[in-house]
Amino acid sequence: MLLVGVEYKVIFFSESLGEIAMGYASGHYDKVTAIGIAVARAAAMKKAEGNGGMVALGICFQRARYMIKQVLEGAGVADGLWIAAINSPDAVTVAGRDELIDMLAGIVKGRGFFAAKLIVTCAFHTPLMEPLEEEFKSPMKAVSGNFGMKPPAVRTMSTVDGQWLQRDLDVDYCWDNIRRPVLFGTAIDKIVKENGSANVLFLEIAPHPVLQSYIQQCKGQPISLIRRPNPKVPAQNTGEHYQFLEGIGTLLTSGFKAVDLARLCATPDGQQNFFRCKMPDYPYNKTTCSSESALNRSVRLRQKPGPMSSSLFRMSLGTHPDLAGHLIFEVPLFPLSG
Repeated sequence: MLLVGVEYKVIFFSESLGEIAMGYASGHYDKVTAIGIAVARAAAMKKAEGNGGMVALGICFQRARYMIKQVLEGAGVADGLWIAAINSPDAVTVAGRDELIDMLAGIVKGRGFFAAKLIVTCAFHTPLMEPLEEEFKSPMKAVSGNFGMKPPAVRTMSTVDGQWLQRDLDVDYCWDNIRRPVLFGTAIDKIVKENGSANVLFLEIAPHPVLQSYIQQCKGQPISLIRRPNPKVPAQNTGEHYQFLEGIGTLLTSGFKAVDLARLCATPDGQQNFFRCKMPDYPYNKTTCSSESALNRSVRLRQKPGPMSSSLFRMSLGTHPDLAGHLIFEVPLFPLSG
């Protein structure tokens, strides 16, 4: 789920079941409708298990199309691989038949690009989902009467159409969310270009910041709110409460001013038993500065001795009596060759 702040008035959701969450958060669905859609979708997806797989690739759309064509020609088939998502200018997701997905992943890795097969059992967002259309739409009739019952609360960006939502979030739209490619990168790019990268914050609420790199590739500013524990780095497993406050703090230091601290810090019954601190009206300066001890500073600023000022060259008649014949104006001189 992705919350986007454009002048703090826009909400945008994506990821798994993201369009349902988007419809609920933006005011298009009530809770009963959102749950009904999720149940209908889950039942249809259960029957689609085993129809294919998906792979995330670190290549652009055009290069992905070219490699897909090569795989299909090599396998001697007309189809079986489709671009299922445009994540960013440098990343796409491809879905299709398992054996073709494995071939494509091998070719992409062999050419030095990123390729990771996703842990899924369906080829989402491809024609392989079309036999499930009736399986999905039939149970949707029980909840379709509630569509449009609530007026939208905010503008909504659609990852199905890649633009601001201009149609009803009805049964057909929900099916398009399953069948058609996800235009995540297209939607993010449109928001950033319309508002400027400095005026947009993307807050990702997910067990893993999987969208972070895609948003950065679209010149956006991502912030992760909650992260799942990482068994490889126990020190980073700070708990959801800490991560939640850390995310709120990052929003504030990034210039986001719409956080209601009174509601955030109040007790469950609404009592505000805390002291309110005045927050600065500007983002904190994030410039990094080096720290230097007094000893290191004195050593760094100490006047360096000249090359001929070594104690080895401090000679006198007392240390070297043979210099008695090398006195000039009572100063002993010694040939450099010596």
